[in-house]
Formats: sequence, C-alpha cells, structure tokens
Amino acid sequence: MTRRRIDPHNPNDQLIRRECSAGSSKFQPIGHFNEQSDDKNLRISVISYNILAQKYIKGSFPYCHSAWLGYEHRNKKWKSEIAKFNGDVLCFQEFDKEELRGPILGEQGYEGRYFQRNGKREGCSIFWKKSKFTEGEDLGVNLNDLVDKFKGNGLDYERDNVGMAIVLNPINNKLPSICIANIHAHWNPLYPEDNHPLILCGDFNSLPSSAVYQYLSQGFVDGNHPHLVKSAYTNYTKDEHLESYFASMKLKEDTPLNEEKEGKSTESKEEIQKHEHMLNLKSAYSNYLGKGREPDFTNYTANFIGTLDYIFYGGKNDKYEWKCISNLEIPSEEWIKKRVALPNEYCPSDHIPLMARLCLSKTMYKE
Repeated sequence: MTRRRIDPHNPNDQLIRRECSAGSSKFQPIGHFNEQSDDKNLRISVISYNILAQKYIKGSFPYCHSAWLGYEHRNKKWKSEIAKFNGDVLCFQEFDKEELRGPILGEQGYEGRYFQRNGKREGCSIFWKKSKFTEGEDLGVNLNDLVDKFKGNGLDYERDNVGMAIVLNPINNKLPSICIANIHAHWNPLYPEDNHPLILCGDFNSLPSSAVYQYLSQGFVDGNHPHLVKSAYTNYTKDEHLESYFASMKLKEDTPLNEEKEGKSTESKEEIQKHEHMLNLKSAYSNYLGKGREPDFTNYTANFIGTLDYIFYGGKNDKYEWKCISNLEIPSEEWIKKRVALPNEYCPSDHIPLMARLCLSKTMYKE
C-alpha cells in the first residue's frame, strides 16, 4: 500500500492513525465552516503530544511486551505518526533524546526549541514548519523559580516542571504573529502579556473537573475550589497525577497569599482568593463528538484513565479571533482494551496525541 502525507487542511481527509485496525481516525468538523469566506492561508494545525520519556518506562507497563517499549520501536512509531499528521506546529511533553529526535524532525521540514526540566533528561519542545514560520521571541520558565511567591501557605510547589513559549512569525503575511505556549503539569500565565493570538498546549495532569481546567477554560476560579484547599494535598506524592494540584496561578493584587490586609485574615470568607486571567481561552476538544464535553480520556494505562491533555486557543487580540475547524479523533476504548492499555504495539506513548485545525479570522475592529 502506498502511504501518503495527510493534508490537515482538508476536513474530509481520512487519517490512518496506525498500521492496524485501530480504525481509521479522521478530523471531526466543529459546527459550520464557510469555506468561501475563510482563506486557507489563515489556518494552522497544531499537535500536542506527551510522547512518554524513555526513562519512565522501566517497570511502569508490565502489560506491554518489552519489545514494544524499546526506544527503537517507539521512535519508529513516533516518527511515522508525526510524518502522517503533518502538523504546522508540534508541542511535545516528556521530549527526551533531543539530540536524536531533533534531527528527525529537521528532516521532515521542522525547526524547534527545547527546554529541559531541572535535573531530568526530558522536557518540553515546540517545533514548527520552516516553510510557514520564522522564529520570534522565546521564553523558557522553570516553575521552581516561581515558588517563593507561594511559600508560607503550607504547600509544597517544587515539582521541577517547566513551561515554554515562542512567538512565530508567519512567512505568509496574512497571519499575525502567534504565540505558542507548551507546558507539562501546570502553568503560570505570566506570558504572554501582549496582544499576540495564543495557542496553549500541554499535558496539564488535570482532569476537566479540576481547578486548573476551570481556571483556563472559564477565566477564573475561586480559592475555595475543593482542589485549592490545603486538604486536597494531604495524600499527594511526587509521582502521582496532579489532578488536584494547581499552584501556579495569577493572583489578583488585592488578595495576597498568607498575608493580612486591613486587619483581616486571608482565610476569612471575605478574603478568599480569586484567580483569574483575561486570555479568553477555549479548548479545541471541549465539544468532542458533539457531546458538549472533553473526550473521556487522553491518557490510558492499567492504573489510570482520564483526560489530562488539552489544546487551548485564544488571546487578547481584538483584531483577530480563533475558530476551531476540526479536531482529530481519538482511538476508541474498545480498540485500546483489546491491547489492554497504552502504550502497546501500535501506540508508542501512554498519552494520545491531540491535533486541532484552527482558523484565525479578522474581527470588526475599531481603533
């Protein structure tokens, strides 16, 4: 069978996700999209993918044959997936063996940046098609450097997590500059504070019921959310999923942590912190398959099944607005169960890659 590259800008294009009966995955259209009024050059396809660093495999997946967990096999599958997905921008978490993976992506026409986690041989990376973008300003954030502002409230925030962001300048001038942000675990939206349209990808280790998801998708979360109170952390260990762990949030200036203001304790009802942002973020998978919610899972192992990965889009630019045209189907649970869980022979990671096709359009803007 002759293989071909998928055109991510064709909503009817079928994507044979893997060389098996995983089913053929396809892009799911979201609402009505007027092909006539939107220029294809205003579209961008984005992938977010926790590829599972090799260092975390030993002893973690006893149900998976050892031959399928080796780097050579997994790298072959990963390379094949990326080539078939053909995304414009790639955001990876647990990106390891950068010296090997970087050149592979270079051969496929990508350029990128990598930001390593503290004391670990893996981190986050962002790659983009050299034919479509040039690199602008970039930023790497070690979240351990931010913990001083939260010390004193009895919680431990040091988790060696990182985030990164980069401004991409389209070679085709029909697009404004775009800020791409990528994180693993949790994010402090200290960047961007400018007016670039924003795409935020990552493995947030947070379920849709979490304070993290509410904060990002709704723009705010109250400090009395059950995941933000101290008791939510009592059973936390470093290796557990961070479903209830949400530390790095932007606070309103009038609600400092662990301080008193005007003689009132911040623990009083009147002084509950409210965490908020003005980035107008939406999740590309928030209405997956028309069900009005996120998919049931993006991470599927013998010990945990749930949605932890997201692609958010938005920003504070009044001249442009994002539309999500379609997103990539997720393999069925039935197919995964036949192979116990992820990873397996066909899937190189315990996470499922997400991909969204977005369109940036001009709004009725007044100076």
